[in-house]
Amino acid sequence: MNTPNLIGISGSLRKNSFNTSLLKESKKMSQDLFNFKILDIHDIPLYNEDLWENTPKEVINLKNSIKESDIVLLALSEYNYSFSGVLKNAIDWASRNPNILDNKVVGIYGASSGQMGTSRAQAAIRPVLQALNTYVMAKPEIFINLAESKFDKDGEIIDEDTKAKMRIFLENLYDFYYKINPI
Repeated sequence: MNTPNLIGISGSLRKNSFNTSLLKESKKMSQDLFNFKILDIHDIPLYNEDLWENTPKEVINLKNSIKESDIVLLALSEYNYSFSGVLKNAIDWASRNPNILDNKVVGIYGASSGQMGTSRAQAAIRPVLQALNTYVMAKPEIFINLAESKFDKDGEIIDEDTKAKMRIFLENLYDFYYKINPI
């Protein structure tokens, strides 16, 4: 079997983001499953159709990175019961001229300091991804709550139960990719 190319995108711009740490930890624990790349979306400008005339290099990099990937893994932060504006902005760019998310396999998960993890953000992003004709893995869901108790100051996951759930999630994402794209 070919090793799928996975692009991870964090919905948080914060320097010590739990979700960026989640992607880094996922990359370490899934080296046997994926060619895993993390994409930085810090410098992507706000979506503006006028910018297509001279497409910003950050947008070109975003689109090319997603296009070259087999799987997109979104690490969602949760703000006001939804996912972040910065992630929505990246999705808006990726979905235009053309929609490079079309028929893409997508995994979603996230970490939050709140009691419910990122359950509301995940519920909010599903209709957006459905409208873009992606294949979003439905199960297992992973909502990492009370994140400050599960990560150390360096962003390493210290909670063994969380590590085990993440590994199961990543293995299921691998299997889901091959259900959608049989060999």
